[in-house]
Amino acid sequence: MNLSTACRNLSITCNKNQQPTHDTKLSARQSAQIVHITDEFSNIPKHLRDGATIPAMREMLKSQPKNIVEEVNKKIPRDKKTGKRKYPENTQVNGYVNQKYLEELTEKDGLTACQRLRIDSPEKVGIANVFVSWTLESNVEKTLDTLEDYCITNNMPLNSTYFWVCDYVINQKNVENDLKYLEDCIKAAGHTVAIIEEWQDPKILARSYCILELHATQQHGIKFEIAMNKDERTSFKEALLKDFDSIQSSLSKVNISTAECRKRSEQDRILNIIKD
Repeated sequence: MNLSTACRNLSITCNKNQQPTHDTKLSARQSAQIVHITDEFSNIPKHLRDGATIPAMREMLKSQPKNIVEEVNKKIPRDKKTGKRKYPENTQVNGYVNQKYLEELTEKDGLTACQRLRIDSPEKVGIANVFVSWTLESNVEKTLDTLEDYCITNNMPLNSTYFWVCDYVINQKNVENDLKYLEDCIKAAGHTVAIIEEWQDPKILARSYCILELHATQQHGIKFEIAMNKDERTSFKEALLKDFDSIQSSLSKVNISTAECRKRSEQDRILNIIKD
């Protein structure tokens, strides 16, 4: 299912009085899904089976020092010839800042964020049942807000919905190796949610890894949905009713050859995967 089709099928009704559910009991259907997920994950490293709950990710986010953005910016590598930073400065706690913070923790104990959770708060980590496709430029707190709103809208329990979010699942000291299993992780979760911050300019369609994730989701017939924050969903709803062509236009502009990736070698590899 492509993004345009997902938009046409998207449920945009939201009961404002509905509260998040914290029920941790699993139905027979959910239990069966876990068996399926476990089997699918058997070929990849155990830590890549993990997913974290939204409350767990919020707690980890709050544990960061207040000056984390400034500290990460200081460590951005510079070009030897020009002296300029190789990457843009961060202005908020986005995925890049979050990863650098988690990388420092991994340097100390060798664990991923989810592995650390299994030791400290095992009830907040489980087998991933939702794969999250998002851009690392995104504000982490707002991303978690969107995911929580998605759970509330779809009546999904906050304490037993385990999201596969790259920052928390991947070993930040061994990223390149873990990314080899990305497609397997998507297949195993069996459910992909793409976060769109601005539907009129979806940056997720301009990022190589995001396009790869959506490509793998479609290729393997994985359940696919999109999630937006409440304000964006209101705007989207109006366009859906009055001007669907604008939605189809904005969500259909995908060009992997011009998509962005911080490492050219990774961009070439992703391009070859999608072409095949």
